[in-house]
Amino acid sequence: MKYSIKRLKPSIKVLLTILLTGTSVSILAQNKDESIRVDTNLVLINVLVRDKNGQLVRGLKPEQFEVFDDEKKQPIESYSTGEASVSFGIVYDMHPTTDERTKSVIESLWRFKAELGPGDDMFLAAFNMRGEQTFDFVPTFDQFEKHMTAPGKREPYSLYDAVYFASDRIQASRNQKRALLIISDSADHHSRHSLSQVREKVNDIRAEVYAVIFDENEGYGYSDITQKSKERYPFSRDASPLDRAAIVDLTLRSGGSTFVGGSQNALRLFTIYTQIANDIRSYYTLGFYPGAVDDKQHSVRVKLRGVPGAKDFVLTYRPSYRNLRRPVSQH
Repeated sequence: MKYSIKRLKPSIKVLLTILLTGTSVSILAQNKDESIRVDTNLVLINVLVRDKNGQLVRGLKPEQFEVFDDEKKQPIESYSTGEASVSFGIVYDMHPTTDERTKSVIESLWRFKAELGPGDDMFLAAFNMRGEQTFDFVPTFDQFEKHMTAPGKREPYSLYDAVYFASDRIQASRNQKRALLIISDSADHHSRHSLSQVREKVNDIRAEVYAVIFDENEGYGYSDITQKSKERYPFSRDASPLDRAAIVDLTLRSGGSTFVGGSQNALRLFTIYTQIANDIRSYYTLGFYPGAVDDKQHSVRVKLRGVPGAKDFVLTYRPSYRNLRRPVSQH
């Protein structure tokens, strides 16, 4: 759907632009004693559509979608699709890790970085029991090891805290399309933030969350490179099925997905990143106005209509949202 505002008066053009983008602002009218208050709460839902063979379905029109907010059908007020710049945030859990695994992660990120477009950006937040370091570039292995073994107190130290703070960082990214990727064995180590708090944070940000969970079947002993210990550990000794299920649930709540294995294979990791990027660039973004602005959680359901074979299609999207009240300045 295309909107044309070429021939509208400037004041109306500004107002229409605000309505289409879902921005909450107050606009001064030409009379200085008068103001127009515009308070919009457009909810944007990214939808990925795959056919029965797992292939992406492109070319769908806005009239072929239906959106239900708490089972009440809502008009689709905005629609977009096609390539757009993406912001990527990588959370790398080093509790513990190996030279081989870290080199694979770094090599895969170098490959992925080289494939990004001029408008894309990426950050890497790595953490261990000594704390976290965030890089706006892809470090070499020597740079990575130097920063991660540096003395001094740095937070966060654990998975849920790291995801919580990385969520703030990705939410502040310049691009409207965003992905947060967790590379971890899924075990948390006494984070200050609970899993429920992390879920709430993920519900409030505009980003899909993905995860690569270390496969316990990779099954070889390893030591912690940041401690230079000779002790060898079995794989994921403190990650339980419940830990892994919690991360899977977190990704599904955001409209993302989880991949298992491949943490020691740079090519496999690069392939996962590329698939995630391709998915994000293939989203249909649907916008609707909610029935209520009440800071509560609301369910979302998206359906297709008039699309041949749609009964076998799989739609992936964020299944709920929390429509926060937004403060609006007044004059």
